[in-house]
Amino acid sequence: MGGLYNALLPSAEFKLRFADRYYKHFFNGGVFTPSTMIAKYDALYNLANPLKKLIYGVDLKRTKFDKFMNPNPSIGRWKIYEDQIKALGLWQDLLKPPVLSVRSTVSPAPFSVTLSKQNSAANVAIYYALGKDPRDIGGASASATLYDGPVAIDNATSLCTRTFDGKLWSPVDCVHYLVKSALSLTITEIMWKPLGGSDFEFIELKNFGSQRILLEYIQIWIDGTLGYEFPEGFSLEPNRFVVLASNPDTFVQKYAMPPTARFIGNGLKKASRFSFVFKPTMTELWSVSYNSTAEWPAEAKSGGKSLVPKSVIGLDELSQSSYLQWRASVAVGGSPGRDDI
Repeated sequence: MGGLYNALLPSAEFKLRFADRYYKHFFNGGVFTPSTMIAKYDALYNLANPLKKLIYGVDLKRTKFDKFMNPNPSIGRWKIYEDQIKALGLWQDLLKPPVLSVRSTVSPAPFSVTLSKQNSAANVAIYYALGKDPRDIGGASASATLYDGPVAIDNATSLCTRTFDGKLWSPVDCVHYLVKSALSLTITEIMWKPLGGSDFEFIELKNFGSQRILLEYIQIWIDGTLGYEFPEGFSLEPNRFVVLASNPDTFVQKYAMPPTARFIGNGLKKASRFSFVFKPTMTELWSVSYNSTAEWPAEAKSGGKSLVPKSVIGLDELSQSSYLQWRASVAVGGSPGRDDI
C-alpha cells in the first residue's frame, strides 16, 4: 500500500482528490470536525462510563483524548494533521470552495441558493453542477455552469461547487437538498400478514406525481430500525413503483417478478410505523402507520390480503395513518408493482 501511495503522490489529480475528501470530512460538520467527534465521543463515554464506575468505582479518564476532543480546530491533533498534509502538498488554504447561503436542508417549497467566494481574487470563478461534480479531469465538466446568480432548487438534488483561478481547482463541496412539496412518494401497499408466513411480506411505494423524483438520500425506518436506504443515483419515474420484500427469493416464486430490493429488520408487526427520513440532515419527512385493531380491514389481518390506501393524492401524515383511508386489497396476495384495481 505504501508503494502505491508513493507512486500516486506526485500526481496533481491524486492530490486534488485527496483534498476533496479532506474538505468533505474535516469541514462543515464532517465526521472529523471537532463538534461531530466530541458528540460521538460523549455518546460512547456516557454509554461506557456507568459500567466502568460500577465495576471499578471510578470514572473513565478523558484526558488521553484531549488532543482529539479540543473544540478549537486550530490546535491539537487537527492542526498537526493539517500541517502534515500541507507539507506533502495534499492541502492548501489559498483556494477553497464557495460559501453557500443554505447548506443541506429540507424545505417545504422551492428556494434559491447564493454562492460567494472565500477568496477575494478577481480571477477566481465559481462553477457548480446539480447532481455531479462540476469538474472532469482536464477542466470543467459538460454539466458545469459558471455561477452568475442564485441557483434554483425545486426538487431533491445535490449542489456541487468548486472555484477555479485559471490554473487550480478548489476541493469540491457537495450539499444535499430536498423540497418536500416535490416528493410525490407514498406507501401504496402493505402486506404484513401474508398467507405462508413472514417470508412473503412486502411494502410497495409509488411516485404518484408527474415528475421523476430522486430518492438517493431517502431512508425508510420501520419501527425505529433502518429498513431500507435508496442507493446513490436512484430515481423513480411518474406512476412507477418500488417493491421491498422481506425475502426476494420467495417473492419471485410467488409473484413471478423480482422486487426492487429487500427490506431488513425484524419483519412487520401487528402494528408498525414507517418513517421516511432525509439522510443528510436525519430529518423525518413523514410517517405512515397501520394497526390490527378492530377498525382496520379484517381481510388484511387473517385473509391473506394486503392493506392499500383508498386514495394516494393529497394524503397528509395524519390521514395516512388513519384506518378510514385504508382497505383490503382486491385479491388475496395483493398486487405488488401495480395499482390495486
